[in-house]
Amino acid sequence: MAKNREINAKNTGDYYYKNNTADSLDRRKWFAKIVALYKPKSILEIGCNEGANLRCMREVIPEIKLAGIDINKNAVNFARSTMPNANIVCGSIYDLNKYFKEKEFDLVFSMGVMIHLPPETINSVGDKAAKLAKNIVLHCEEHSENPEVKRRDRDIPHRWSHNYINIYNKYKVKIFKDVLDGSGGAHQLAVVYIGSNSMPKISILGKIRLWYLCSWLPFVYKWLKIIKIRCNVTLKI
Repeated sequence: MAKNREINAKNTGDYYYKNNTADSLDRRKWFAKIVALYKPKSILEIGCNEGANLRCMREVIPEIKLAGIDINKNAVNFARSTMPNANIVCGSIYDLNKYFKEKEFDLVFSMGVMIHLPPETINSVGDKAAKLAKNIVLHCEEHSENPEVKRRDRDIPHRWSHNYINIYNKYKVKIFKDVLDGSGGAHQLAVVYIGSNSMPKISILGKIRLWYLCSWLPFVYKWLKIIKIRCNVTLKI
C-alpha cells in the first residue's frame, strides 16, 4: 500500500513542484525564524520538494549545512540547481536511514509532508527522523489527539492527522496549535526534544521569541486576516 502511494507521489508531485515555489511564503519565513532559535549547524528536511523551505533557512542562517530528501526527481533537480552545496537526495522518506547517518543533523524537520503518510507507516518514519537528529525534530503538520482521515479522493484516504506525542513517546514533545498561515496540512507545530528531557540550549530571549512566534504572532495574524476579510466584504457591499 505504501509503495502505491509513493508511485502516486511521483506522478502527481510535478504539480507541487511547479506551483509550490512561493506558496505560503509567510509560513516559510516564520518557520525559518523558529529553526534559527536552536542555532543548528546542519538540518535535514523530510520531503523537501523543490527546496523553498531550505532556501528560506539559508537566508536566515547563511552558514548552515543543508540536506533534503524528496521522491520527485524534477523537484530534486530544481532544488539541486538552486542549492549546489546542499545534499539533496532523490529517494523515499521510508528509507531515510539508507541515505543519512545516525545523529548526522542538529535538526530534522518536515512541513506539510507527514500528513500524507498513513497511520501504519508514521511511527516508522518518526523513529528514523529521531535517530538522525542530535537535538531537535520539528514537524509543522496537523497534530490531533484523535487522529483521523482529513481528505479522501474517490473514497481513498490520502491525508491524515497524527498524534505526535504518541509517535515520539520516548521524548519530550511540545505542541503549538493554530500556527501562522497553517495551510497545506500544516496547522500545528510539534517540537520534539531529542537526546534528553531538557530543552537544548536556548537563551531566555530565545524562549520568549519562540512563545511570540508560536503563540502571540499567530493570534495577531489570525485576527488581522479576519478583519481584512470583513473589510473587503463590507467594501464590496
